Amino acid sequence: MKTIMIIIFLFSSCASSEIKIYNQSDRFIDIEVNRKNFWFECSLVNSKDKKSLMSFYMINGEVIHQFIFRRLADTKDCLKWYKEYEKIIDGTNKVRLVGIDRSKKEKNYLIKEKVPDNFKKPEFLINWFFVRLETSKGCEPYFDNGCTPENYWGGLFPQN
Repeated sequence: MKTIMIIIFLFSSCASSEIKIYNQSDRFIDIEVNRKNFWFECSLVNSKDKKSLMSFYMINGEVIHQFIFRRLADTKDCLKWYKEYEKIIDGTNKVRLVGIDRSKKEKNYLIKEKVPDNFKKPEFLINWFFVRLETSKGCEPYFDNGCTPENYWGGLFPQN
């Protein structure tokens, strides 16, 4: 019996460490996942595209959370940002993202050749506007000073 309880405890500890939601409402999310459940890209079809969209993805069960920049950017700028984010993501175990203003969709349009296999299984996609990305190596916001929580919504978190 003692062995079974230890196994259950270890399994539940591992499962719960996959994702942590710090704060969530209909219009706001602050979420952290293990690195294996995170992926990011500049959404360009090929390297000759002039515009692309910086996008971050997290898996939470049957849902993919996509955090996107507010505007398309020149592909050169997007690839530069990709390298900057890569510096604070590589070698870390967890990635934390904050987003606002969600919309839910079926994930069919997400599937492309370059999508990692574990991102092809979930059934739904929730889009958020990107606010910030944080790891043990640092924080990168969309807006200046976006890495300090008192700057979200004038210090107030959105309600449901």
